[in-house]
Amino acid sequence: MVRYTGTDEMAVWVETSAPATVEVLGESSSTFCVAGHHYGIVDVVTEGSGPRLEYEVALDGRPVWPEPGSSMPAPAVRRWRPGEELLVAAGSCRQQAPIAASGDADDIDGLGPDALAALARQVQRGERPLPHLLLLTGDQVYADERHDSVTERLRRRRGGPPGPGRPEVSGFEEYTWLYQETWSHPLIRWLLSCVPSLMIFDDHDVIDDWNISRRWVEDMDAVEWWPDRRDSALMSYWVYQHLGNLSSKERANDPITRSVMASGSDGRAELADFARRASTEPGR
Repeated sequence: MVRYTGTDEMAVWVETSAPATVEVLGESSSTFCVAGHHYGIVDVVTEGSGPRLEYEVALDGRPVWPEPGSSMPAPAVRRWRPGEELLVAAGSCRQQAPIAASGDADDIDGLGPDALAALARQVQRGERPLPHLLLLTGDQVYADERHDSVTERLRRRRGGPPGPGRPEVSGFEEYTWLYQETWSHPLIRWLLSCVPSLMIFDDHDVIDDWNISRRWVEDMDAVEWWPDRRDSALMSYWVYQHLGNLSSKERANDPITRSVMASGSDGRAELADFARRASTEPGR
């Protein structure tokens, strides 16, 4: 995914299946670990580049994106230049229902056409220009309205269906499934690898009507499974959304980022502490 992009730098975020060195346009960075999952972010200097920046991603010297044999176009970022009109595609509230196998963004599960997939198709067909930025304003995942594929994984992991004492999704591991389901379709992966994105969470990333009133907070704080659900939502938000919003300078100056990305760190303790503090600050 292309994330923070400035006039002279671009950050490429990846999730990998194992530790690796991530390479993009001559720059490289080692992956870091959070609770057994591996992520990387590579900063590329783009000063002097043209308006269209093509790139590929390699892991330990092996090209992995674009995927070998894929029918998708090679990833290329449309760079914004000062003085140029900024084209922003904005959206929110995207559920993780699968797109039709044909990739034509047909109606799925009664949700209507997938607007993000439709945008990708229109860009590929030359019907719309590639935006400079995706502004995704909340509900990147639906933790409380999961898709059947996530339900099946929960069933296999827990030995039975989710129940009153076993909520829809809880724990960092299960949250990673939501993000993987939401972003894994080839059309979505391609678009997110071409258009820089800024994103923030909303209630469904955690639970419907999250923190809607003081009484709601007091009632939920008394529920046994709630702290793990809330903290895991914030931990996964940090990894999958927040980290990519930051410039290289902001990451370098952020003590949480430095600690999580340090060699040998598992990141779990640092992000759990971040989540607890974030959920107890005044006004939370």
